[in-house]
Order: sequence, then C-alpha cells, then structure tokens
Amino acid sequence: MGVNGKAKGNRVEREVAKVLSKWWGSDFTRTPSSGMFSTTHATQLSSLGVDLAGDIICPKDFPFSVEVKSRKKIDLFDVARNGKDSEIWDWWMQSCRDANQVNKIPLVIFKENGKQFYAMLPHSLVLLTKSVSYLDMQNTFSSNPNDFCHITPLSSLLSMTKADVLSALEQFKNIGYVDIELPPDND
Repeated sequence: MGVNGKAKGNRVEREVAKVLSKWWGSDFTRTPSSGMFSTTHATQLSSLGVDLAGDIICPKDFPFSVEVKSRKKIDLFDVARNGKDSEIWDWWMQSCRDANQVNKIPLVIFKENGKQFYAMLPHSLVLLTKSVSYLDMQNTFSSNPNDFCHITPLSSLLSMTKADVLSALEQFKNIGYVDIELPPDND
C-alpha cells in the first residue's frame, strides 16, 4: 500500500472511531500502526487487561472487535463469484481471527470511496440491524452456520441504542447463537 493509501486508511479508521464514539458514548481510537500492533502485542496487552484486536481500540463494554476497510472500488458480489478466494471473504476471516483472540464478535466496517459505510456482521446477529441485509455470504466450502455473515448499511446498526444492542446480544448468548467458530488459519 502506498503512502497515500495508508494515509487514507488511517483517516477512515479515525472517522470510524469518531462515529463509534458518538454512537456508543465511550472513547474509541485507531489502533497504533492499524491492526498490526494488536496482532503482534495481543498476548502482552491481554495480560494487562486490555482487549485489543482489529483496527479500532474499543471500550471494554463494546461487544465487537472492529476491522476497517476502505477501497477505491468494492465489488460486493466478488464473494459470490470467487467464494473463499474473494477479498471481502478475507476481511471476514481476518475479523473472525482477531475477534476470537479477545473473545469478542467480529465486525467489519467498510466503504467504497464516496459511498456510505457498510457493516459485516455474523449471521446470528443480523436481526440486530432491524433491516434486510444487502448480501448474505456463506463460505460454500463449509456447512457450519457460523460461516454465514451479512452485509448491511452501518446506519442500520447505528440506529440502535447501546442498551438495545447489549440486550439483544444477551438474548442471543442465552440461546447459544453468538459463539463464533474460528475458521482455520491458512496464512
């Protein structure tokens, strides 16, 4: 990624942190050196009581690990054509691995230049958004229902209150739907 691409990525991560801070009522910040810092320091930070994974440092009461992506052009149907070889699916798998490190729920927030933000959430949580998802994705190489995820406008998630999100998550946990099974790491 070039200098301009990295600067754009940093800017978008700061924008997402600001939006999440306003929505959740707590401070969110961009992870230093983006997600690389959290990947290389996860064990040490966890021992200090800090759950750090993904591109955004989230408050303890925030149930998600956030991965942020920004591209000049995003083809939402790439995953339908290319399955597990699509860039969007790679984002989802990265988010699942990061979230698993800190026992949180994966959330990918992404946007195409000049377009609105979208959220990619686990299949079991799509009801949280109170909207029809734009695209349902499944890893066609697995029958595991946890391999499903949904893409919906981020505004749908942000329309919920913090209390509504926490209440809905508690209901899902009580019936066993929030357990995200980690896919094998093929890196």
